[in-house]
Amino acid sequence: METYEVVVLSDAQADIENIANYIVDNYKNEELAFALIVELWAKIRTLDFMPDRYGIDEEPKLQKRSIRHIRHKQYTIYYFIEEENKKVKIVRVKHALQDLRKFFGLD
Repeated sequence: METYEVVVLSDAQADIENIANYIVDNYKNEELAFALIVELWAKIRTLDFMPDRYGIDEEPKLQKRSIRHIRHKQYTIYYFIEEENKKVKIVRVKHALQDLRKFFGLD
């Protein structure tokens, strides 16, 4: 069984923090924010095994970069695989209502 090292890049770390802050600021619910963040990290950790089981994104510019995605509730975790050194790099985590093109600066 081959495993991969999962690396969360700084933009994705900031995204997760922003998600938590948004929930606390707008819903005044620290428990909900904490629970969601725990769930997102758990989902991210599953990428250490068979990360290619999730598809490459349909957006052409993300396809060119071999960016894959995995969904959790209303959030999408974007990542790519470095096969040569067995790493999965998490690049962004976004809410379904965020505009993908603006989020990735694809305009």
